Amino acid sequence: KNKKIKVKINKDSKKKDIKKKKHKSIFGNLFKSKKIEKEKTKDKANGPDFKTPKILLPENYQVLISNFAYAFIKEEDNQKRYIVAEPELNEKENKILEKTRKSLINKISLADLSDENSMYNSINKIFDKEKITLEKEQKANIVYYIIRQITGLDRVEPLMHDNLIEDIECDGIGIPIFIVHRKYGHIETNIQFNTEEELQEFVIKMAHLCKSYVSYASPLLDSILPDGSRVNATLTSNVSTRGPTFTIRKFPQNPLTVIDMI
Repeated sequence: KNKKIKVKINKDSKKKDIKKKKHKSIFGNLFKSKKIEKEKTKDKANGPDFKTPKILLPENYQVLISNFAYAFIKEEDNQKRYIVAEPELNEKENKILEKTRKSLINKISLADLSDENSMYNSINKIFDKEKITLEKEQKANIVYYIIRQITGLDRVEPLMHDNLIEDIECDGIGIPIFIVHRKYGHIETNIQFNTEEELQEFVIKMAHLCKSYVSYASPLLDSILPDGSRVNATLTSNVSTRGPTFTIRKFPQNPLTVIDMI
């Protein structure tokens, strides 16, 4: 009997270890110190850490980027919609975000872009120099958006963290981004680009991440992102009538085996 009890305990501990390894994100290293501090002083119940967004999270929400980006399916008029919820910044926080981002772009080198800790230290130096005082939660949210904008795929970044999304499609300015979801099929999201300038900047950024080139003279992009995702994009309205467009074809982390195909 005693031996059986010991085996059960070991199995349970293994299960707990497996659960802890879930939900890793590209922002994990950056906020390690923040998480350690929260664990020491945490009195709250488990749940989202950030300020509650206007769209309240339902019970069945999915974690995309831990503590910062969540997703859930909203159904209206018999149509499903994929909603991404992130921390909301007020007017003052948005001004600090924009000012810090511009200062950081002028100071950091290409080597710093691949080192999140170096970027975090640079952001702290800017805050100290400008004498910006923020609450821990405010600072974490601003740093999240800066990292997302500079080294990530900006507003599309959360979608890259859902393993059930196969395709991400943008058909132009002011049109919601659509995704191909393994469970829900082809559905609309609450993400969109509202101006031609920001959509062009996004396409150019993807080209840089792919170590490729796109311009008015060569407005078509067909390349591969660092994570292996395939990108097809157009830069100008000369090629597509609704402005710049793009499609990101994500590849599954665990490719289909012959048995799966059968």
